[in-house]
Amino acid sequence: MRFLASIFFISSLLITNASYAQSVDAKELERQMRNGEFTKYPPEILNELKQVTGLFDQPGKSIGYMACMKQADTNLTKDSIVNEFNQYIEHPQITQKQKSFMRKAVNRLINLKPVEQSKMCACNTKDTWDNLMTSGHHIAFNKMAQGIPLQAEDQKALQTKSSRFRPISEHDPLKCMFEPLGLYNEYRDIL
Repeated sequence: MRFLASIFFISSLLITNASYAQSVDAKELERQMRNGEFTKYPPEILNELKQVTGLFDQPGKSIGYMACMKQADTNLTKDSIVNEFNQYIEHPQITQKQKSFMRKAVNRLINLKPVEQSKMCACNTKDTWDNLMTSGHHIAFNKMAQGIPLQAEDQKALQTKSSRFRPISEHDPLKCMFEPLGLYNEYRDIL
């Protein structure tokens, strides 16, 4: 169980949708969204989003995808992955097979190829959109990605937390991380 917890923590470091505003003044944009003051992204962010909107059937998905791509590129994320794996790799309850997998996984994650990173982020974005976000979130995110000013109902949707929840028995949160690396079957074998 400790092994799964460490893997899940690392995946959350690598693939995250926590920060949707990644350029200009990200902290200010996040504050505006939290306080219901956000109306639309500045042109710099809209231009970035337009570059990847074609990858998805809904323009709003580009927001989570871009956040994931930028987060995965940071040295802080890569250092966190290495540190977290190193803490668990010598734990006495971790089997040799699990240690071997962890070493292989950390090597692949810190040397991530752009195509693998893109597949991870696209998978995570789709999963989050389809299974965790509400229809109100979808509407607001689609408007945000297209530069359409948000209305009061959109602001409210952004401030509303989703009550959607999926038990771990219904999905594997690590599939999006390990499948693009070709490690998913090996990961399933060591559980």
